[in-house]
Amino acid sequence: MPLSALLLLAGFAVLAGLPARAEDAPPTSTREETVRSIEDLSSPFERTRRAGVRDLVAGLPGTREAVTAALAGSSPAVQLLLVEVLAADASLPAIRALLATMNRGSRPLAVRIRLLLVRDERTAGRVLEAWEADPTLRQDRAGEVTPRTKLLERLLRRAEAERLFVGRKSRSGSTGTYRGQYDVLRPYRKEALEVCVGILTDRAVPIPGVYTAGTFTFLRPPPVHVRTNELIGMAAHAFSELARPEDGSHVLTLTKRLLELWVQLEDTPYYDDVRFADLLNRYADLLVALYLARPDSFRARLEDFLERLGGYRGARWQNALGSSYRPIVLLRIGRYEVAVAELEELLWSNRARSAASSHYNLACAYAQWGSEMQGRERERKLSRALDHLEGAVTHQWLDIGWMEEDRDLEPIRDTARYRKMAEQVRRELRPDGD
Repeated sequence: MPLSALLLLAGFAVLAGLPARAEDAPPTSTREETVRSIEDLSSPFERTRRAGVRDLVAGLPGTREAVTAALAGSSPAVQLLLVEVLAADASLPAIRALLATMNRGSRPLAVRIRLLLVRDERTAGRVLEAWEADPTLRQDRAGEVTPRTKLLERLLRRAEAERLFVGRKSRSGSTGTYRGQYDVLRPYRKEALEVCVGILTDRAVPIPGVYTAGTFTFLRPPPVHVRTNELIGMAAHAFSELARPEDGSHVLTLTKRLLELWVQLEDTPYYDDVRFADLLNRYADLLVALYLARPDSFRARLEDFLERLGGYRGARWQNALGSSYRPIVLLRIGRYEVAVAELEELLWSNRARSAASSHYNLACAYAQWGSEMQGRERERKLSRALDHLEGAVTHQWLDIGWMEEDRDLEPIRDTARYRKMAEQVRRELRPDGD
């Protein structure tokens, strides 16, 4: 394993043991205690060294000046511990000291500092503040932006892209899709595409993290729990929204992955239904993403996929994904009329796995279908959308967070019926007596 990877793991392993920052707390250490704690960092015993770090962090901001002064003249091993203290401080003076040390220190020290600065939003925000207040912190002696600063910027952007990406999962627990769901990622499009491709191909990316999702790793702990299959679906949808014509290399990479999944599907024994269903889910998400990004290139393959889902060839496909999967694909690619017909047939024949979800998907389909029309036909379709949304609520669809942010429902959101339903759901979710 390369040295940078070892330092990566070591850097993050110690974070959980650090106390909370104490930037605004009064000093709690005397000068003698601070000196003794710094001396403890040279101990041959790990327990003593960790205790020294904890004591220095607990004494912030009073220990900050001594820690900063000790940084330049300490051994490499002690420096790696002192930068943990400054990162836990996260004050602007501490961040400035860390940035200066990152640019002039040893490579292992620079790696540790980069990881510490990226670890959470507050610290990352202070880095940007420090750069804005003192542009020389980005530069070498010749006035050029240093390679280490460029890498730190990329890490910060990658961490922000990951945060925004995972944040697209509904706070109330569901994971779905709607148009424009990932617009928030457009300022970080390059980094977001790297994240999506890494998840969809189940491989590590050029800048690794330590919080795993398959073989993909996040730089920070995801703020909400997301299962691997959920991440794959989210990544596929995000890629389809963010991809541009110039992203041909990503499309080629994902096309290769699509063909690999097809080979794995064909080689999966008929009796291994669990593995077959998992592979087919991944294949379906990826195919839809590629079709939405490049319709002309993937239309034939998508039509064949829809035919198989319809049960005309290979009922195993339909059984693996569930009978409601085909209309969901049709809904995602904008074929609302056919999606509505198939969803309603499933609902009224009692073959839908979830009546609440089927009603909700029908509400989305009717709302989007109606938005393409005018006059009375538009009113009829939007009224049907409201009927089905009421049906979803009646069947205990209580995901108000998702309902409020789902852009598929925008055509009906500014109506009295919608507002009444939203308030009904909120009342249902309030604690007793509130």
